[in-house]
Amino acid sequence: MELYETVRKLTVVVCANPMSRDAIAEALGVPKSAAQNWLDRLVADDVLTKQTRPVRYVARQRDLLA
Repeated sequence: MELYETVRKLTVVVCANPMSRDAIAEALGVPKSAAQNWLDRLVADDVLTKQTRPVRYVARQRDLLA
């Protein structure tokens, strides 16, 4: 679970503002497919919000304050 916690913390920082999957993958230095897997899990765990049209991911306010 240490890897998940590290990825969660980094992604919350990166997603302080809405970002696309491709931009997140680039910022984290991971392949797009890996970024998508993490993003799906973080959305399911209620850490990120997935916006549509266009698809963007943003950290929930409570996680930005933690």
